[in-house]
Amino acid sequence: MRYINLRFTDFLTYLASRRYNNVICQAYVGLLCEAIRLHAAHSEIPVSVPVIYRAFSNHTSSERRWEPVITAVYLDMLKQPMVYHSSPDVSEWIEAKNAIFNNLDQVLQLVHFINAV
Repeated sequence: MRYINLRFTDFLTYLASRRYNNVICQAYVGLLCEAIRLHAAHSEIPVSVPVIYRAFSNHTSSERRWEPVITAVYLDMLKQPMVYHSSPDVSEWIEAKNAIFNNLDQVLQLVHFINAV
């Protein structure tokens, strides 16, 4: 039997070049969802919210060839609970469509700017 010594990044590059983007996307989303599930279940495996968010890919620092995969990952993740909400009463993962993002700082800056004019 012949063994091939490949690094994981080389393997991902090979899959991307062969148009296996869907497989990569499903695997990546599966890993992220499993990490979120482990965190929500308070499992013995220490998975923290910052670690999970660091696992999300950054569009601005990724290579152009990965853009279709990253876009597909985010489209799939938007259907999953991916926003962490923590309050004194409850901590939970919610879907992005149910989240309200705080933009008050920007609004206050705009109000101060308008009042200055």
